[in-house]
Amino acid sequence: MRTEGLVYVTASTREIVLRDVGLGTRQVREQIAEILGRGATKAGANNSGVVDLSIAGSLEQLVRRCENGYIRNWKEAFERGEVSDGEVELCARSLVAHLLDAGFSRDHLHGWLLASRDQGKSLGQLLDKADEMCRRATVSYEVIVPFASLPQELATAAGERFLTWDEMVERVEKDKTSQPPDRKGAGALLFTVEAREPKAAVEIVEVELRRISARVAIGLAAKKATPSGHVTILSGKRGKWIPLPPRSANILVSSITRYKLLLPAARTPETTPLDDAFELLAAVETSTSWASVAAIWAAVEGLLARAGEAGAEAADRMAAVVAGGFVRAELTQLIEVLGVREDFLEGRLGPASELTQLQKLDLLLAEIEQDRVDFTESPADAAAAARVKSISVDPAGVMIRVKGYYQDAFRRLFNQRNLLLHGGRFDSVALPATMRTTPPLVAAGIDRLVHAAMQEQGTSPFGLAARAKNELSLLGKPGARAVHRLLD
Repeated sequence: MRTEGLVYVTASTREIVLRDVGLGTRQVREQIAEILGRGATKAGANNSGVVDLSIAGSLEQLVRRCENGYIRNWKEAFERGEVSDGEVELCARSLVAHLLDAGFSRDHLHGWLLASRDQGKSLGQLLDKADEMCRRATVSYEVIVPFASLPQELATAAGERFLTWDEMVERVEKDKTSQPPDRKGAGALLFTVEAREPKAAVEIVEVELRRISARVAIGLAAKKATPSGHVTILSGKRGKWIPLPPRSANILVSSITRYKLLLPAARTPETTPLDDAFELLAAVETSTSWASVAAIWAAVEGLLARAGEAGAEAADRMAAVVAGGFVRAELTQLIEVLGVREDFLEGRLGPASELTQLQKLDLLLAEIEQDRVDFTESPADAAAAARVKSISVDPAGVMIRVKGYYQDAFRRLFNQRNLLLHGGRFDSVALPATMRTTPPLVAAGIDRLVHAAMQEQGTSPFGLAARAKNELSLLGKPGARAVHRLLD
């Protein structure tokens, strides 16, 4: 089973490699694809679930060869006119993933991209700057984290890294930083980390704090190490206090509040799996990366795998559910944006409208298909509308690709879980990318499952997955549902 998961991942990666011009010339991409082709067979993998070492060695050297020129290769391809309209999305996803893998934080990249847009930077200038950013060396940052509670044993173990509250205040005042916004606590810890930029440094420290909390939980009975909630970076100039980022910021199951499920009711055979899934998904907030992988996958498997089935079946079912709600989610978000514009369709999309949600979806889709919506103020909304329109033009073709993206993500999660629980591996290079993408997707899928279960004629998780698979297979055929009504 572990080998089968690796076979799927390498085969999927091979298809992406052939399209990714950032990797270099066609010859280089074909050589990487050929190596992956050898790894995408049971003969190319060993019992621990990793590719044969001779294959892995060749692949590693080619990856190193491609890394330095990755952004430049995309820029040159654009300048030669080799990037078609259909490959713009691949380009954007590939470049942002490359920058994230290089160690930049999401918040930093988002702010940089917005600033570049406001400054009128061209794509060439943007890619030149991105290439320059990647070539810079990492910087050493000193990060101070105040604690509301801190066991004495931990303070002793930290040695000079532990600061009493007064010592911490004195230290930040010398750094021209104001006193912490949190109530006086048990002291602070000083972390020194290497990072690309300040927000990435805070993310690194946040992971370290989770590891410390895990050790205290199992090493010291009835004691906790609780950060106060803010950190600051010592810089020699006026600094500021930064809120610790919640790991579950992008994980939201809105149907919990929509259907008034915040207070658990009596557990029944129908609701118990959903209750357990909520708890497992919440583990992302408190666990380290590997523990989160196991918990998140358990939520998927507990809802969508039957006894004796391969885990890939659950991954594919969740992919169908999320894909089935993709267009509806895009249109719903656009309605929230346009609904506050009183001049748009005379308020017919706003909260005071008498139209049902499905009628609003139908109306907005028709407007987008006729190019009657102005999204010039928001490139993000314009991109969402473009995705919706491309699906309405070729629903079957585009949705096959969309489902494939989700299928790759969920199978990658399954494979990472196998590396941990069956292969005993804690050094996967794919773990960061997996944890960036899959938790919000799992939350979106569970949200759809809860919505289906809470209808008057409730649908089970297996039933919804089967329905999504059926409806997706019927797209483009006579009598098929409109794509945004797949799971209405």
